[in-house]
Amino acid sequence: MSVTHAGLRSWAKGLYPLEAAVELLVRASNGRFANPSYPWIQPCDQPGWWWLDHEAINDDTPTALSGGEQRILRIVASLAGGTPVNLSADLPGLDRDLMGLALAAMAHANGSHEPANIRIDHDRGVSVLDGRLPSLHPWAEPAEGEPHDHRTPRPAQPALPDLPLIREELLVEIEQRHRDGASRTGLAHLRWHYPQLVGGDDARP
Repeated sequence: MSVTHAGLRSWAKGLYPLEAAVELLVRASNGRFANPSYPWIQPCDQPGWWWLDHEAINDDTPTALSGGEQRILRIVASLAGGTPVNLSADLPGLDRDLMGLALAAMAHANGSHEPANIRIDHDRGVSVLDGRLPSLHPWAEPAEGEPHDHRTPRPAQPALPDLPLIREELLVEIEQRHRDGASRTGLAHLRWHYPQLVGGDDARP
């Protein structure tokens, strides 16, 4: 495994958009842009860690790049907190492989690989957890030190018994969001509360 790639992943871990930016950089063009020879890859104070300086990906970025490479770098910078990318200009210019990576990065940044499949039984006032949903668009190819949403999927959990209203405040919040039209993915931020609800330690893999 590339030491630089591992260091970038360590730095980004825990923030989905940063994880997505780093993973996109590591996977595109065989990872050649995730290299300290480029100004956007900088060493951290933590030994062995590297960080992505999105501000260094700008109009002064070396011009000896293909149009697709320039576009993917702009998407990387945007995911890392840089200038918002112009999707109408950049997406149509990506080839199929780069577009697949861009879709996987967006799904990862959204956190679609994390949410539990939770539904509300409104008639009985209980919630039921049916396991975890897969990523909306998983990374197409395994890479060195593959990200946690490309692991071998864990076996689907059997449906848990109906959960009585032992955590009424959480259920009220979930139900309110359901009435407001939130999608299942929109409820993902509540995953941190699942251990309290189900009595387990599976809030995050």
